[in-house]
Amino acid sequence: MVNPTIQRRRLGLALKRAREGAGKTQDEAAAVIDAAASKISRVELGQSGIRLTDLNLLLDLYGIRGDAVRPYLPNRP
Repeated sequence: MVNPTIQRRRLGLALKRAREGAGKTQDEAAAVIDAAASKISRVELGQSGIRLTDLNLLLDLYGIRGDAVRPYLPNRP
C-alpha cells in the first residue's frame, strides 16, 4: 500500500509537469477549477488533495488523455 502523502506528491509532480508541458500557468489552471493559484501550488507540492472533478478539468486543460496519470490516482474500492 502506497503512503497517501507520497501518492499526493507524485500526483502533484505529474500535474506540474503536465501543466508546464502544456504551456499553462498556475493562474490559467486555477481559473478552470474556479480556485486561487495558491490551490494549484498546494496540489502540485503535494500539500493538498484535489477533487476528482477538478482533476479531470485540469487533465483536459493539459491535453492529457488515457491512463497517463492513473498510477498516481488514489485506489478506489
